[in-house]
Amino acid sequence: LMCKMTSTVQGIAVCCSVFTLTTVAILRYRWRENQLQMEISGSTVLVVSIAMWVVAILFSSPELVVRRTILPAPEMGGKPACIDVWPSSQLKMVYKGFLFALCFLGPFFVIGYLWVTVGI
Repeated sequence: LMCKMTSTVQGIAVCCSVFTLTTVAILRYRWRENQLQMEISGSTVLVVSIAMWVVAILFSSPELVVRRTILPAPEMGGKPACIDVWPSSQLKMVYKGFLFALCFLGPFFVIGYLWVTVGI
């Protein structure tokens, strides 16, 4: 169980952190554009926060399926290891590419564009 949960919780934390930074950049941009009209209700903050967590959980959930604990042979004297066991290497590449694009590359360009725009 710890094998599956460790990587999943780590992925959730990273994705949620990136989404939070992206949200802050968007709000900062919107505030600069509409300083007098910028009010955010508590319900909006709650909905956005829940949405970020749900998306982060969905993006990281495949880790629950592919993580396995392997036990080495007793005569080898090794410790148990936690590895990914994907049905195919292509599926692994698609998932990792999807995760890279949506949890790093997309937010990177959005944050970069918005911060450069705010800074000018």
